[in-house]
Amino acid sequence: MRTAAAERRAVTLKASPAAMGLLALFVLGLFLRLAELDRIPLGETEARQALAAWDLLHPRQAVASLAAESPLMFAAQALLFSLFGASEVTARLPVALAGALLPLAPIVFRDALGWGRSLTLCLLLAVSPVLLMASRQSGPVILSLLLLAGALWGARRYRQTGEHAAAIGASVALLALLLLAEAGGPVLAVQVGLALLLTYWSRHRNRSPRANLATLRESLRRWPYATALPLALLIAFLVATLFMLHPAGLAAVGDLLQAALSGLVSPWSETSGIAGVDVWSASDQTAFAPRLGDFLARLQLVIAYEPLLVAATGGFLLLRHDNRPGDVDRFLLFWLLTGLLSLLLWRAASPAHALWLVLPLAGLAAGLLPEMQVTGETRLEWPAWLLALVAAVSFALLAAISFYVQLLLRNRAEQLSAFAGLALLPLMLLAGAWPRPWPPLLHAALSGAVLLVLFASLGGGWVTAVERAGDADGLWRRSATSQDVWLLRDTLRDLSGREGGGFSNLEIAALNDGASLPRWILRDQSELRLVDSLQDIFDAGVLLLPQAIEPPEGAGAWVGQDFAMSRYQDAGPGGGSARDFLGGGSRSGKGTRYVLWLRLNRFAGFAEDSEAQVTSS
Repeated sequence: MRTAAAERRAVTLKASPAAMGLLALFVLGLFLRLAELDRIPLGETEARQALAAWDLLHPRQAVASLAAESPLMFAAQALLFSLFGASEVTARLPVALAGALLPLAPIVFRDALGWGRSLTLCLLLAVSPVLLMASRQSGPVILSLLLLAGALWGARRYRQTGEHAAAIGASVALLALLLLAEAGGPVLAVQVGLALLLTYWSRHRNRSPRANLATLRESLRRWPYATALPLALLIAFLVATLFMLHPAGLAAVGDLLQAALSGLVSPWSETSGIAGVDVWSASDQTAFAPRLGDFLARLQLVIAYEPLLVAATGGFLLLRHDNRPGDVDRFLLFWLLTGLLSLLLWRAASPAHALWLVLPLAGLAAGLLPEMQVTGETRLEWPAWLLALVAAVSFALLAAISFYVQLLLRNRAEQLSAFAGLALLPLMLLAGAWPRPWPPLLHAALSGAVLLVLFASLGGGWVTAVERAGDADGLWRRSATSQDVWLLRDTLRDLSGREGGGFSNLEIAALNDGASLPRWILRDQSELRLVDSLQDIFDAGVLLLPQAIEPPEGAGAWVGQDFAMSRYQDAGPGGGSARDFLGGGSRSGKGTRYVLWLRLNRFAGFAEDSEAQVTSS
């Protein structure tokens, strides 16, 4: 007779391949998200969020109008900046770590999903191109999704066990989602809440509405509000105020809620500056036209970058059309519908908010493999016309995504061996945990096809996030930060070497025009002067001004060199075409440019060495 200790050891040994596979997925996720994280400088939206944390640590250079758009990101960046200094890596590190953890979240719901489906979902999220691209930027959308997973797990845990700690954790995560994560946090909470209510209603639709309301009221009444709510409010207060070191951080919570509401009620032209939104200028459009165009752009983004999820979800629904879906399938379907509705109605959605569709699509697609198990008692009956259709669609999808496999092989040959090893390790380990009652030939064919698509998906995400990070493809990026930003930083270092005072002691003046990227570039300049008028810069030796603005007359002779700050795709609302997507996006010179002006009587030698163009006022 087996003892309890022996049974526990058996369970541990049985689960160890899956645990090792999950660990390998986490390592692979860290590799994909941290490698060359500073390949491209921060964008305007990223710089605005990072500067809010920088100003807290350097109040002498602070701009009063700059406010954090995500209190949670503000706290994380302030901590990292104080410990490791401000850089592109430390600004993006919180989201990169959250992006590596999010693919592991389905494993805590394995009792509802099942081991096979939860592991498949972990793998699909780990190689999701949209999730990878969002993880390599400092946008807080992934933080809100991680908080959502924590809130759902805590609520489910409390319902199953009655542990107050689980209820407290769920309350903290939910309140952080609503008040601390991002402007889309309340929208995400509403759409998932509606999906849960619709799931409950569809399951008990034969009962009277009064009975359903009574059951819901009783479930809500049992929640330990007296303990969970005060503690959740206290933690949210401490995070927003950085443990009372920054009381003004409470204002950011109000700004976040206002931004969430503004995305629903404000005119389209007023949403371009809230919550890190990257939207088209639509002053000459009607209120609904750009909203519909941006919604279609999100759909195009998901279809272009996640063809595996879209195709697998379609196959899953096709196999399930004669069967009554379970609670998990109902919830994912309703979440997909509410996510589509949110992207249509909420005008402040950014490309990263396409994850509102990617997650439910991945959950549905993860149910396809268990559904396609072939046993001696159950075999799928495929009509001839359906086989032909599936073959044609599969050929088209594989032909489209193989473009990225070839590009990965050409451009990343030096890292291919390490990358392939990290990618194959979790696949081999997780294969032992997947149920495999298929015929060997079918299992081999499916494994090869899935492996090809997974590598192609990773290649597509890597190309967009790293190889073509400076391109505006119209789907993921409508504007991209130029590599000239690094050249500008190097030029400033050369200037400081000529002056002999060190990089941070170079005297430089810049116009306070509301742009955050120039201030982020000049963040290390302790002698930086931000001026509101050109009349205040007569005694400055170095100026950084927009291209359309020249030094004031009577200020002497100047030499100038222009630098591209950002490039944008010359297209209207709705994103770029498929040709632009496959071709890498727009490489036109249109965008924002700044000019670094040097006073000739101080930097004549540097101007001659640089062969810059001399202009006189």
